[in-house]
Amino acid sequence: MTKQSMAVGGDEVRPAADDEAAVRRRGLVRTGRIERRVAGWALACVTGVICSVIFAGPALAASAGMATTSAVAAGSDGRDLQSGTSAHPDAEGQARGVIRAAHSAALAAGLSARILRMPFREGEAFRKGDILVAFDCDRLKAALKAAQAEARAAALKARSKRQMLKHMAAGRLDVAVAGAEAEKAAAEAEAARARVKECTIRAPWNGLVAEWLKHPHETPSAGEPILKIVSTDKPEVDVIVPAAWLAWLKLKQRFTLDVDGLNLRLEGMLARIGAVVDPVSQTVKVTGRMAVLPPSVRPGMGGVVRFMRKRKQADRHDPAREERRMP
Repeated sequence: MTKQSMAVGGDEVRPAADDEAAVRRRGLVRTGRIERRVAGWALACVTGVICSVIFAGPALAASAGMATTSAVAAGSDGRDLQSGTSAHPDAEGQARGVIRAAHSAALAAGLSARILRMPFREGEAFRKGDILVAFDCDRLKAALKAAQAEARAAALKARSKRQMLKHMAAGRLDVAVAGAEAEKAAAEAEAARARVKECTIRAPWNGLVAEWLKHPHETPSAGEPILKIVSTDKPEVDVIVPAAWLAWLKLKQRFTLDVDGLNLRLEGMLARIGAVVDPVSQTVKVTGRMAVLPPSVRPGMGGVVRFMRKRKQADRHDPAREERRMP
């Protein structure tokens, strides 16, 4: 009776185990189907992307080329690329420009002496001939006085020898030697005077103090830079333009510069055209010159430069240009 119940019990357990195994097999089958479907979808997506790149690439490149060509044509026609309107009625083209001082220098000491004063601080303006640096040169000034006294004594001695020669009291050799010594003493006095001139550094032109490299009461070595200065007269503008503009850019051609951040327009004239065109970018550097630098403008500021040329009557009725402007 017990064995039969166990058998019955065993018969009842086996179907439950068989059902669990069947459920697992069906789950594995479904998982495999899902994985195969996902792999198929992924393969289809990758294939579609590759085909779109292969077949649509030339079309995109052609459309980009047409857009670039139209933009270049608009820029060469002197039109504002953002608004599509002409920036200036006579504008041939516009480009970025940077203001640069016509002259800049790092002034150095010609001698080793203590700095007494530097009257102009950084950013202050000066005029040509103003003292920018003054050194303590008491010893050099005393040496100049001594050299001048020796030169006077040597000149008196040479004069005395010439008088003695007239009275046959001195030989010609004595007169020649005395004259040579007088010339040597005069040259030494002149050298001392030149050293004293180096006790002050004067401004070579009108300008601004850019940077102090030394300060008062310091003793720089001979040839060591003391301060940097830039000129304010006839500032220049450096512009990088396409080489194709050389077909109409000429020296003394007028331009305008709209300074960034300032409601200010400056006028100038083209002074130099670069000798070499960059072979990679096909651009060339041109330099314009302006008459004066306003107080609110400093070297290093930039802006939009517009070159102007009066168009000839034939240019205004150019059929190719009219066709390019048609929508």
